[in-house]
Amino acid sequence: MTTVPRAAILAVVAAVAAAVPLALHLIVAARLRDHALPALSQALGQPVAIDDVEAGLTGTVTLTGVRVGERLAAGSVEAAVGLSHLLAGELVPDEIRVSQPRLRARFVDGRLDAGFPTARVRRAAPQGDGATPTRRIVLAGGELVLDLGEHGEIRAGAVELHPQEGGVRVVAGASSAELRHGPWRARVDFARAGLDVELPALRVTRAALDGGTLSLGSGGETLDVDELVVVAGASQRITGNLRGGGRLAVTVDGNAARFEAEGLPLAPLAAALPAWIEPAGRVSGTATLGRGAAPTFEVDLTARGARLMHPLLFGSPLPFDGRVEARGAWDRTARAGAGRLRLAVDRLTLDADVELTLDPGGALLGAALHMALPVTACADVLAALPRPLAAPLIGLDLAGELGGRVDVAFDLARPDEARLDVDLAVGCRILRDESEAQVARLDGPYVHVLPDGRERTLAVVDPDFVPLSQLPRHVSGAFVAAEDARFFQHDGFDEEQVRRSFTIDVAAKRVERGGSTISQQLVKNLFLSRERTLGRKLVEAALTWSLEQRIDKRRILEAYLNVIELGDGVYGIGPAARRWFGKPARRLTATEAAFLAAITSAPRTAEAHIGRAGRLDARFLERTEIVLAAMRRASLVRAADFRDQRASLSSLKLRAL
Repeated sequence: MTTVPRAAILAVVAAVAAAVPLALHLIVAARLRDHALPALSQALGQPVAIDDVEAGLTGTVTLTGVRVGERLAAGSVEAAVGLSHLLAGELVPDEIRVSQPRLRARFVDGRLDAGFPTARVRRAAPQGDGATPTRRIVLAGGELVLDLGEHGEIRAGAVELHPQEGGVRVVAGASSAELRHGPWRARVDFARAGLDVELPALRVTRAALDGGTLSLGSGGETLDVDELVVVAGASQRITGNLRGGGRLAVTVDGNAARFEAEGLPLAPLAAALPAWIEPAGRVSGTATLGRGAAPTFEVDLTARGARLMHPLLFGSPLPFDGRVEARGAWDRTARAGAGRLRLAVDRLTLDADVELTLDPGGALLGAALHMALPVTACADVLAALPRPLAAPLIGLDLAGELGGRVDVAFDLARPDEARLDVDLAVGCRILRDESEAQVARLDGPYVHVLPDGRERTLAVVDPDFVPLSQLPRHVSGAFVAAEDARFFQHDGFDEEQVRRSFTIDVAAKRVERGGSTISQQLVKNLFLSRERTLGRKLVEAALTWSLEQRIDKRRILEAYLNVIELGDGVYGIGPAARRWFGKPARRLTATEAAFLAAITSAPRTAEAHIGRAGRLDARFLERTEIVLAAMRRASLVRAADFRDQRASLSSLKLRAL
């Protein structure tokens, strides 16, 4: 037997080792060029190309420079393929590794659009009988970008594709999404993400995102999300569990969207909140929005630790712990809406029917409000007021009940038809008053701090105090005639004046005339800030009611005349008489008293105008004539003297300012 030299064996092995990969390369390249690539190009409707191919003895095939149309490319694709499949041109690998892939697809109506007709991919893919499907596809490096058009884009890295029955599961590492909807902006960042994609339709049926954050707008706080799951189908549902507690779910079904929240923090949602809601506290409940030409809404939310901020409500944020229920509809064509609202805070409940009409620019054209307050314990109403708002009332204990209704309606096109009706049955009684205001102290020598910090004692011990008994009737009467003609008849509120003021304000499209009584003005000057808000007016009403219950009308008028502002830094009838006329208040004439009463609404403006003109200007001359006429109707000026009094206005001698 002839012995083959060892060197010859090594040479043969080396030749085979070199020839087999070369042969495999030629065979596989030919099979790809002649069969696989044309079939894929035809199936995908896009040109498929590669730069090079390598095949190993272990059945590993590596394609470099892979390109499918303009949206998909990869540095290399490595697949482990059985030798029999290689020789048959059947590329059915157990695992595929894609290096540096670059895919940019569009997401339209729940489908992924990769730029080629996916419906034909499955049936065009060459597979032999009994072929084992690929179990995993790993993407190393590179980037997957889903273009959402005007709604943003999604980027994912470290992607793996796991084929499964009816589709593929996409698992990604660090992922992010920039989302846009009209003026809204959101960013989502997650450590891991997964998608179930139905093939060949490329429809996303389920998505799950793990351990991430959600932020709305630019900057600000983020919402820490433990898990977010999206399920698509006949309806789409998104559920999220938040770190530290809290849950959010969104369901979109046909033309309706339903939001469910449990302990959802508001701070990270600042960019999506209306300007009048401060981003604080948490909210729980549901909200359903119906889309279409006439969108509908239904809301049932409970807030804890929330804060409301609106210039019409209060000068600083008001805490809100309560429940809001609302439902209604909006007519886009008519730019009008109507609905029902229920507001519940502690044991206080308010029900309202609301109608609104807007102009094309979104400004309010008209509104109607019918608000009902069921018979409620006065103590419960007081307890429901936000603490910053009710600070002057803390320490006031009430008994009894109150209830009633408020009706408001206006149309800026017909201001004369504006309507304001208040019908309240107030059966409250004061049990104890240790409040900050404590209006009962006005019965004695009350010490009042003026806006400039000076103290004024409302008693004869103060040299600037003028007792009502020392004033001529025409002096005190001038202020009653000008400011509150029914002062001695009403109980602190003049409903007719409020209605007239409301009509004037609607016509002017701003607060032109306050309609406050002398009692209300005294409360404002003694106990409250100067801000013009609904919240302050509410507390003003409570204090005015208390004032009228406990203080004599003449004392109210006396205190008012000694604190009212009648010039820049001039407070009270005594200092005003000296400032404007160089005389004590008891010597003021009817004309001089009419002038002082005429400037109560704008004393600093009067001083500035008259100071520049050096005399009584036309604006305040007309106002003084109106007061004189009111004094004549109240028999404070005799009819025989009225003409002379009015004529003397043009020569009214005012002290140099």
